[in-house]
Amino acid sequence: MKPALAAIAVVVVAAAVAGGAGADALAPGDLIDSPERYDGRRVVVKGRVLNVRTQSRRKGEPYYTFELQGGGRSVLVLVSGRPFCRAGATATVDGLAELTGRGARATIMVDAMSVTCPPPSPAR
Repeated sequence: MKPALAAIAVVVVAAAVAGGAGADALAPGDLIDSPERYDGRRVVVKGRVLNVRTQSRRKGEPYYTFELQGGGRSVLVLVSGRPFCRAGATATVDGLAELTGRGARATIMVDAMSVTCPPPSPAR
């Protein structure tokens, strides 16, 4: 591939990846109300971080979960690595919605590709 074409391909890929985070954010209730609509799809969800829990997989890799709340409803979010959002912060999550269980036990969660939240305010 010629250098000019390679540069164009990189720009297109970067724009496509960044496009997910720039999309209009859903509320957690949107996922809860229509879980089948979002199952297996990339979503951007915004809400308040609650109940941050750090865990590790069998091989010792860290991950964490938290509830993302908005409008009195919340969805579970899974994130690889260590937590950087504090409880109470507003976060925007870009990830893959996954419907687990069936019938009355069905729940929807988000396997996050990225999470953005404001940095903590400096102590005064």
